[in-house]
Parts: sequence; C-alpha cells; structure tokens
Amino acid sequence: QRPYRTSRIALGMEAMEMDDIWNFLSLDGKKDHSESLSPKNDCKAYFLQNSRDFADRSTTQRSAPQYSETIIFVSGNWYDANKVSEVIRLSAVLPHSNVLVTGGLGRLSDARSVALGSEAAHMRALLVGAGLQASRISTLSSGRVTTDNLKYLLAFVKERRNREEKSHGGSSSGCGVAVIVVEESYLCRRVLASLLHLFALDSEAQDLISFLWLVPTPTDWEGLMQAHSGSASVAGWLVLGELMRLRDYSDPRQEPFLFHRWSALGSRRPNLNEV
Repeated sequence: QRPYRTSRIALGMEAMEMDDIWNFLSLDGKKDHSESLSPKNDCKAYFLQNSRDFADRSTTQRSAPQYSETIIFVSGNWYDANKVSEVIRLSAVLPHSNVLVTGGLGRLSDARSVALGSEAAHMRALLVGAGLQASRISTLSSGRVTTDNLKYLLAFVKERRNREEKSHGGSSSGCGVAVIVVEESYLCRRVLASLLHLFALDSEAQDLISFLWLVPTPTDWEGLMQAHSGSASVAGWLVLGELMRLRDYSDPRQEPFLFHRWSALGSRRPNLNEV
C-alpha cells in the first residue's frame, strides 16, 4: 500500500525500485542492448524509445544499407491501440515499408477484436482509421499467443523472399530484410527474448534478416494503470507477472521453455527465485 515511487519488490537478495523494474522490462528505452542481449550469431538488435529516434538515425546515416524490404511488425494484444501512433510514424518515415499485424483471439482479447474476429483485424482497422493505406498491411489471424505470432513473422519473411527470388529468376535484391517490432513498453523484454530464441534456431531467417529493431511504446506506469481502470493493483500484478514469465519461460526444466536465461535477463541477471 506504499506509494508507487517508493515501493520495492524483492528479487531474491536484490531489491529494485519500481522505476528500475519498469526500465528493466522496457529495455531502458533508448539504451542499445545489442551487446548484452543479441544472440551469439551476427544478428544486430537495436532498441529505440520511439520512432523519432529511428527517423533521426535513418535520415542522418546516409551510408546506411538499402534493404530489400522493411517490415513493421505488430503482435496483437490488449495494448494494440497504444502502438498505432508508432506504426503510423514509422510508416511515414519509411514510405516503402510494409506492415504485418498478427494475432487471433486469446483469453484477454478485447471486445472489438472479438467483434472483428481477431486482434489482427482490429489492429488493421485502427491503422486504416489513422490513415495508413490498406494495401500496405498484411494480416495473419491464427496466432493465439505471442510465440505463435513471432513464428508467423519469420515465416512471412521467408515466404516473401522466396516469392521475390522466383519472380527474379532465383536472385534477390538489396542486402537483406529489416524488421521493426513495435511493442508495448513493459512487454518488450519478453518479446525480444522470444524472438531472438526463434531467430537463433532458424538459419534461413538468419540469412534473410539483416537488422532487427524493437520500438517500445511510450507507455509508462501511469499509462498502464489508466489502461486498467486506474488500478495500481492490477498494474502491479501485470508487471510482477512479466518478471515471473521471464523466470519461468527461461527454465529448461519447465514447459513451455521459450528462451534462454541470458536473453531473458540480460547482463543484470537478477535472482528471481523468490519473486
């Protein structure tokens, strides 16, 4: 019942301020974690606070490689409305990019997603309503959980490249595919860990994807509470739940085993045994 700003949560022997926990889950916003979180292969992962940072880098780095395709990816969940502004900004900065939205119906799907038949359909409607051309949006509506959606992302990239090679007589243009993942802030660490694990197991995807960028939404703690009727208790349990998933899903003795401990916890490696 203590105020949020002074509350603490014990992670084994370590106590962390709630601000520290939020930054931990959202990858500390602007910090570049490619050194501590990228897998042992050559994939380079960058994390940006918002699409304006991406725009700054894109316009100032004139020698940046020309990708054969840029895909802006959204894995559907309760917070899709929070992602719309980031996707719209990115699609404006990158006018030749395509947007892939995924997600079927799950336990926590909102009423609008249920009415439209899937979270992907809901996100598509939000983006079109915000001014994005429908022709730039692809939807996959069968995934029930985040891991399914991420698998569809990799399959989508491979299918597009195979189609391009067939149309060009076995060759493809550019230097690979750039993938930009837009995700709710405090879910970013788990989504990244899941994606890097799938990526490390897929040699074909490694050959195709040259750069991976993860763009968190600007949602903060107060915004999370507002999304759940202003309840600090609900928001607190959601944040705690993310920490528990990072612990449980990175334990090879449990099912599902979705990622390795190093990718879930990065270089900080707090003790979550008594979370």
